Amino acid sequence: MNRSRVNIARLLAVAVAVLVAAATPARADVESALVKEGVKAYAALDYARAIELLEKARGESLTREEKILAYRTLGMAYVAVGQPGPARADFEHLLRVDPSAELDRSVAPKVRAVFEEAKAQAATTARALSPALPAVS
Repeated sequence: MNRSRVNIARLLAVAVAVLVAAATPARADVESALVKEGVKAYAALDYARAIELLEKARGESLTREEKILAYRTLGMAYVAVGQPGPARADFEHLLRVDPSAELDRSVAPKVRAVFEEAKAQAATTARALSPALPAVS
């Protein structure tokens, strides 16, 4: 019974990794070795290693596409290791870089819930930071 659960978990993780890859820019747009290795570690279900590599990648000068891929993958990896706080923060960073970012409908509900919290927080923050518009008569 445990073995079948492990196999199902692995299949789901691989499916999520494929969806992350499909929803992100082409690999040719990603030159950062740390981002590439971090995504590869995530796909191999080595979430701790993915987090380690992608956190290091933050110190690099990343392109917009690399940031999108890194933040999306970090958010998903943090949820996978049971750390919703850092996941929410990374999803908020993702939404600052790409305000129209969405997760594929097949993403696990646990991940989607954290993403939706980040989306709500990002919207609240954006409203608080935007200056009030003057009244037009």
